[in-house]
Amino acid sequence: MVDPLGLAIWKMRYGLESVAYKEVRKQLILLYRAKRSQFETQGVVEAIVDNCLHEFMADNCRVCKGATEVLFGELKMTCPECGGLGKHRYSDKERAIFMKMAQERVKHGTRISTNIHWLLNVINTLDVKVNFQMANQLERK
Repeated sequence: MVDPLGLAIWKMRYGLESVAYKEVRKQLILLYRAKRSQFETQGVVEAIVDNCLHEFMADNCRVCKGATEVLFGELKMTCPECGGLGKHRYSDKERAIFMKMAQERVKHGTRISTNIHWLLNVINTLDVKVNFQMANQLERK
């Protein structure tokens, strides 16, 4: 059985469905409110959710574009920016700019930063589960 939120995340990311994006955003706001914090304003909650969706959808390294390697002439090297992971690591400054907040509010170790990491983990875990289930379904046929 595929988790409905996980399936919507999958459709949003791989199917690029705008309807799925809106549903995922709505469900993540409700989930965040229920599990994480009743103390933040609606605007802060929406900023955290929007930031996490942005980071999830735009996660490729800016240098290698997710390929994990770069070419220097004929020499192929591990990407120096991402260390071969193919993923972009968002800085506190990037998050603050995207969320239109002071960098002090989103810096590593703050409640907002901790909640961003929690929500990104939820999103990525659901994505991995759905991808695993999809692969199993395809192998059966």
